[in-house]
Parts: sequence; structure tokens; C-alpha cells
Amino acid sequence: MSPRVVLLTTTLLFTFLVLLLHTNQHQTATSYTLISSTIPDLSPNITRTKYFLVFVIPCQPGKVDSRAAIREQWANLSRWGDQLSDIPEEYKKIKLNFMFASDHEPEPQFEEERKRHPDDMFMVDNLLEMRTALKYKVLWGMQQALFRYDFTYLIKTDDDIVVNLPLLIRELMEAPRERYYAGTCLQAFGGFNSYPSWRYCSGGGYVLSRDVIEQMQLLPKSVHGVQFRPEDAYTGYLVNRVSQLLHYPVKRRNLFKLGVYGYKCGPFHRWFYQVSRIRAHFTLVKKIIGNETATCYNSTGL
Repeated sequence: MSPRVVLLTTTLLFTFLVLLLHTNQHQTATSYTLISSTIPDLSPNITRTKYFLVFVIPCQPGKVDSRAAIREQWANLSRWGDQLSDIPEEYKKIKLNFMFASDHEPEPQFEEERKRHPDDMFMVDNLLEMRTALKYKVLWGMQQALFRYDFTYLIKTDDDIVVNLPLLIRELMEAPRERYYAGTCLQAFGGFNSYPSWRYCSGGGYVLSRDVIEQMQLLPKSVHGVQFRPEDAYTGYLVNRVSQLLHYPVKRRNLFKLGVYGYKCGPFHRWFYQVSRIRAHFTLVKKIIGNETATCYNSTGL
């Protein structure tokens, strides 16, 4: 085969793969009903439990050890010792929400975990456990949080993230209570198929005030059913539509609060740290508590 034919074949193959990726990236959304039957019908007169922070963490059932590490480490207030001692109790009220698709392979260990932790594990009805389900887990988590809790901020994060809880609480104590959308917000998306272009906060960790999520629920179904997959870009799109369609301006705050694999050790001035091993949930929390700066992590990350 001549070099020209090889080049032409390679070019055509590359073009096909790009088109295939584009098609998959913007595939039609599932027919999932946003209001799940498992959300209780709460009237405005019913008192909702009050929290300063509600965490929405989309998960797969098999990540049992990751969830255990989260409960035992960064989400465990007693683990932080004196780091939280001078913070008023009202700001230390946090709530975990692990979100799962209802349609998944049976896993005995997962079912046992659900029996032990029935108050922080939530199933999204009529949803198949797959990567494209991520944005629906997050959107449903936001929606059910409005029904169940009286909260100030909702934080979306992942099960491979360690949250610097004392710093997050302290800085949000001083943050605006309305029109708030913050995190590491450098990425851009959109600009295709008549969609606008917008910037969004990375899905590793971002913060939304309650009023913004309330406004999201008012958006029409045509907005909720957009045909692209990335969960964090999807949330950014909803915030953009709240500003543009509902005329409720929300300022995106790029605070560079997410540390990714291979970052240098302290001072620990970020809210969220991505880790690659379960053990890192234990070691990193210890280092944050001790404000350790002498020993840095190697290039392979945590």
C-alpha cells in the first residue's frame, strides 16, 4: 500500500472517530422523569432538617470502600479535632447524599451498606447504572435536597475527592448566600447545534447556593433535556439558562479550589483534593490537620 493511500485511510479513520465521539457526546438524553416517586410529598408547612452544607456525591454501588473512607475521614467532624472547635455549631451541620441508579447489578455488600446507612444512600428511580446517568444522579440529588432539607449551600463532589472541610466551612461562612456558583471554573463548553457557549465549574467540586437550585427547577423541560453528557458542563448550562432565560443573574466564581493528581503538599488552601487511592483519604486528612508542608507527594499523585 502506497504512503498516499495509507495517509488517506488514516485521515478517513480519524474523521470517522471524531464524528463518532461527537455523536456520543451529544446523544439524546434518557426519558428519565426528573421527579422521582421516592421523594416524599412535603408541603411548605413541614419542617425540613436544617443544614449548612449538603453534599451530593454520585456513586456506583461497588465503591463501598470509598464511601466508608468518606464517612470515617473528611465527613467525620470529630476527625478534624481542634480545626472545627471555634466554628459555631450551626455551620458544622452537614449532610451526605450518595446517589445511585436504581437499575444496577445486585451486590450483597452494597445492600448490607444500605441497611447500615439508610439516611445517606439514595436511589434514583427508573435509571440505568451507566456513565450517562451521572448528570441525572446530580440533578435528582439537587432536587431531592430541596424537598428534604433546609440548607444554605449544596456541594457536588465525587467519591475520589477529599474535602478540606474546615477551610470550606470557614470560607463559605463569609460567602454570599444567594446567586452563588463557585469552584474551579476554567472549562468552556457549548457553541454547537445552536447551543450558546458557557464556562462551568469542574465536577470534582463546586458549590451552589440554595436559591440557584430553586431557580434551576423552574427551567422548562426542554432545557433539562439537553443532548450532551458531561455532568459539570450540564450544571453550568443550567446556571447559564437561569441567568439568561429566567433573568436571574448568577455570577460564576472561579476560585481555583480543586487540586488534582500530583499537586504539591501544603499549605492546603483548596477546598477539594482529588486522590487516586482509598488510603489517601486517611493520609491527606492527617496532613491537612497537621498543616504538613515538609513532605511532598510524588508525581504519581495520592
